[in-house]
Amino acid sequence: SACPHCQLPPSSHAVVASHLYRLSLAGLRAVTMPKNSNEADKIEQLQCLPIWSKFERGDIHDVTQADVDLLFATMDSDGSGTISVPELMSLQFVPSLQLSDKDLKDLVADADKDGSGEITPIELYKAMTAGTLAFNHVKENLGKREKQIDTNQ
Repeated sequence: SACPHCQLPPSSHAVVASHLYRLSLAGLRAVTMPKNSNEADKIEQLQCLPIWSKFERGDIHDVTQADVDLLFATMDSDGSGTISVPELMSLQFVPSLQLSDKDLKDLVADADKDGSGEITPIELYKAMTAGTLAFNHVKENLGKREKQIDTNQ
């Protein structure tokens, strides 16, 4: 049977657990395994969001406010209308993003420019579409596309 969040087989979710385990062994960041089913569901929901396919293709220009609003709503655990820096850091659990510590720091710096520790949907949208992480991701994907063009000629 398929996952109710992403329609993938439940066996694909083992990738998340494996990824978290490797990170914790490597000591790359302070990894907190989900403590309950709500947190595990949140991670599943995060990894299934349509915004990530746009990121994977390098099509940051196609990311809409609605894409970011869906991401925001998934991360806003308490429904307060803002997300905290720790809630934003939950993006580290999305395997397809492969965010480094520097990527996470850049995203936090871009999203929380006022230093309040709370991020609004507008701040997250700006960070995801025009921040350092977005710029670096586009630059990286342009390099990949140039290599593909060279090999196709």
